[in-house]
Amino acid sequence: YGSSPHSIILGTNGPVIAGASGVPRTCGTSTCITSSAYLLQVDGNGNRVWDIILADTTTNGASYFQSVYENSDHSLVAAGAIQIASNYNVFVAKISSAGAPVWQKRTPPPGSFTTASGTGVVQASDGGYAVSGTAGYLTQAIFIQKFDANGAQQWTKAVDGSYSKGLTIAADGGYVAAGVRNDNSFVYKLSSAGALVWAREIGLNSTYDHEAPEAIATMNGGGFALVGSSYNDINGYGTYTYYNTLAKFDSNGNISSC
Repeated sequence: YGSSPHSIILGTNGPVIAGASGVPRTCGTSTCITSSAYLLQVDGNGNRVWDIILADTTTNGASYFQSVYENSDHSLVAAGAIQIASNYNVFVAKISSAGAPVWQKRTPPPGSFTTASGTGVVQASDGGYAVSGTAGYLTQAIFIQKFDANGAQQWTKAVDGSYSKGLTIAADGGYVAAGVRNDNSFVYKLSSAGALVWAREIGLNSTYDHEAPEAIATMNGGGFALVGSSYNDINGYGTYTYYNTLAKFDSNGNISSC
């Protein structure tokens, strides 16, 4: 029924792909295809080792994974979204190294927002998990949610922003996420308890009007590397010129090179 990959990691037992797969459902008197959260493990030759579909059989709502992370015990945690009526909740699931479901949780959007999706996930220093994501439609925010090792939500912190993409663990156990604010690259850090430590909105390329961070990573020495793109509509009719962007921040969020 087709599938849509969203991200890939190189796990201990081979590559793991996160995304969505079509699942047949009963829709009244007919059969329809609904997108459902999907993980696929392959070996070094690309052969399937296992796959798993996590579907909402109670509401027939769509779901998908945007990000996957391998834990210290080689199990996996994945984050994305699951449909509730006409909106979405954050969807988080833990899967064993053999591909068996351990637990799955859905959490509501932060504050007064009606929809949200998880876009990044990491294992926290205390054995729990942190998920970054985007909430809202026309008015948006970006956020980090913290879960304990069993998937119980502990806290949520939302900040102004329009797009979240990328999450990493800082050397001190805090969380650093990337996103967009006012069409500029935006990077912010939370403490391990969810308090805002610093936030930086930076236009990395003055030639281009829009920026789209894609990933952030912790570097040796405690700094962070951000990769993404800058782009501009050169004629006002949807003809875009793109420019790849790479930036380095120190542990305090100050940009040192790009």
